[in-house]
Amino acid sequence: MADLPTHLVDLQRRVNAARMDVETHRKEVDKRRVQEADDADKARKAAGEEVPEVPRWARRLPEWTAEDDAKHMDLMAAVIEAAAALRAGVIADPGASPDYKTAQALHGAARVSAEE
Repeated sequence: MADLPTHLVDLQRRVNAARMDVETHRKEVDKRRVQEADDADKARKAAGEEVPEVPRWARRLPEWTAEDDAKHMDLMAAVIEAAAALRAGVIADPGASPDYKTAQALHGAARVSAEE
């Protein structure tokens, strides 16, 4: 697919932005959880309690809060909505076909236009 309609590339950008919002939120939550775990371990050590050594990849982290879960669900709903709009746009466009080549072309076009 040589020339992609701008509205489809814009829809792909919307999907990409929504996915990035989910990833950014996850990283923020995980950073906070790591800090909370580190603070809790320091408090235990300061209180004279034993803190078991565990590999960094197997850390004991606090659970996500209800607020974190709710925000994640809202962000995922935005991803699903954006992806559905993109799919509908591709199906409705007479020059596009809902196949792998179109998906790859849209990803590439959205990436290039975001870098410009």
